[in-house]
Amino acid sequence: MADNTETTDGTLGRDDDVPASKKAKLTSEPASKPAAAARTRAPPVMRDLKAVLSFHFSGSNQGTKRSEGRVRWFDKEKGFGKIVPLKAPARGLLEAPEEIFVHRKQIEGGPEGSNYAGLVQGALVSYELTTQEDGKPCAGSVQCEGIAKALQTRISLAAGVQSSAKDSQLRNLLLSGLRAGSHQEVGKGKVFMEDRLLEGVGREVGTLGTCSKASACAFFGVFDGHGGLSCSEFVALQLERNVFESLKDQKKRDASSEQVFRSALLAGFKVTEHSFLQYANKLDVGASRAWASSGSTACTACLFGPDEESRLRLLVASAGDSRAVLAKKDGLSVRLSCDHKPDLPAERRRIEQQGGTVAQFGGAWRVILKAGRGHVTSGLSVARSFGDVDFKVPAEIVSAV
Repeated sequence: MADNTETTDGTLGRDDDVPASKKAKLTSEPASKPAAAARTRAPPVMRDLKAVLSFHFSGSNQGTKRSEGRVRWFDKEKGFGKIVPLKAPARGLLEAPEEIFVHRKQIEGGPEGSNYAGLVQGALVSYELTTQEDGKPCAGSVQCEGIAKALQTRISLAAGVQSSAKDSQLRNLLLSGLRAGSHQEVGKGKVFMEDRLLEGVGREVGTLGTCSKASACAFFGVFDGHGGLSCSEFVALQLERNVFESLKDQKKRDASSEQVFRSALLAGFKVTEHSFLQYANKLDVGASRAWASSGSTACTACLFGPDEESRLRLLVASAGDSRAVLAKKDGLSVRLSCDHKPDLPAERRRIEQQGGTVAQFGGAWRVILKAGRGHVTSGLSVARSFGDVDFKVPAEIVSAV
């Protein structure tokens, strides 16, 4: 092989580039002159391959040069294989072998990393040429150039396809696959049915908050009327529409899909209550006043999905003592709502702060409204409800939210 010498700028040049006078100086200069030796570091003896590699890739070069190659083969169980260089290095002190040994210890990120996962036959890799303990050349700091990313992309795409199929299944379930049943009976002593129910039709609601998935929703409700049917009927007709109208205003919030839906439910309850009271306040005398004085509980269940994690979600919102219970396949039941009774400490405290009274009357705890001139004392067995104007004007003793 041709001899190389190190030029003064730190690069390796061929012997033909060095003037004859310089050659003579390099070969005949006695070792006793350290200044000349420092300027022209002599290459090590070729028999010591490790020393040759150390010389060839020493710190005197301007940075460590990375080479490129393709994986000839790699046994992931045993942890070693061979790389074929893409380009032969410039002729010099070291003739690179046709195949370069690679060991798992030299893979960046180790056996658990993405570079190791990408070591398949034909994979493009970059590496630093180094040596093993026995002085033989090997690849060091091995990185996969694109194959690991491709594998990760392939995994992500597969997961995306699976997630997309699940998302579509959930949407179809909510839009057309749910079955609902109901049964009603007029209570003892009642002349007519004061209760109403809502079996919502599934609808598309699009993306919600930070969730990029298009969602669908189905809304259900039970409304237990008292003092007449006007309030329960009003709420059954208006609440769902008001919730979804509120959802339009909430959709672009920087919040999760669940937070967006919770806010829409709260806003829908408030708007429905406000609308009923506005209408009721216009009716001030006679039969119309009696019609407007009715009230209603509400227990709603909202199914929506997919959420950020492709799940089906259930949100329950209630006012009053209508109760939501989840029946499980194993026969067990899970209570999903809280009965808003006047004797609950938090409810009682709120009622009394607003000037109301809580007492037992007729076998139940009730919110007692002091009788005014021309009125009789009245009591309400729930702490929260829609309607019930007498308990909300002028002071909001009973609340819908």
